[in-house]
Amino acid sequence: MTDWIFRHTETHRLWLDVRDHNHRARHVYESCGFTLEGTLRDCIKVGERFESLHIMSILRHEYMEREQQQKR
Repeated sequence: MTDWIFRHTETHRLWLDVRDHNHRARHVYESCGFTLEGTLRDCIKVGERFESLHIMSILRHEYMEREQQQKR
């Protein structure tokens, strides 16, 4: 999806949120070049408790640089 977005649109910044306890997903996003920007603390109510979200993003130039490095 990231590849299609940066190659077929003029998107400058792509971001996502991931629950703070989802370490596996965060690892996958980091391996795809996403950077942790910050945390929205206790922003989702799940039952009787609250959960936090990590905001992650990748910029067009970061994505393109990463693609060039992988081709080498």
